[in-house]
Amino acid sequence: MKRTCATCGKKSYPSQERAISVALRCSRLRGTALRVYHCPQHETWHLTSRPTWQERPSSPPAAELNHRRRMAALLADRGSVGEQDLVAGADPRYVQSIVTEQLNTWCRWGLAYPDGQTVVAADVPALRAIAEHGWSAWVRAHPADTTTTRSPGHEL
Repeated sequence: MKRTCATCGKKSYPSQERAISVALRCSRLRGTALRVYHCPQHETWHLTSRPTWQERPSSPPAAELNHRRRMAALLADRGSVGEQDLVAGADPRYVQSIVTEQLNTWCRWGLAYPDGQTVVAADVPALRAIAEHGWSAWVRAHPADTTTTRSPGHEL
């Protein structure tokens, strides 16, 4: 049974011994050294490739946010944004189709809707939550919404 930490979303292991066993196996398979550390919020253990554990800042600077978070922040702050502006601010690894796919997902969830070449924020508080905590955390907090769409037929 796969366990996930409710606070950080990482895989959790019930004992240090189990975490070490998994870390050794994964280190051999990946060729990357992994170490274990005790979760600061729970009585579980996590794996990391970082040489030492450092507590992450509660809200990272905007430059360090992943692209979905930057997209959500930009859309929440402006209220409406041209789709090309969202693509232009993307990490070079992202292409327009990935940005469009994320926007389509947000449209299906009722968080945004298209208006020509512009994307309009439909649920600013949700977009702010995504910008702050990330898309995965928002989806985990809204499990009932995964079975239905909140805004049918609005895709880019």
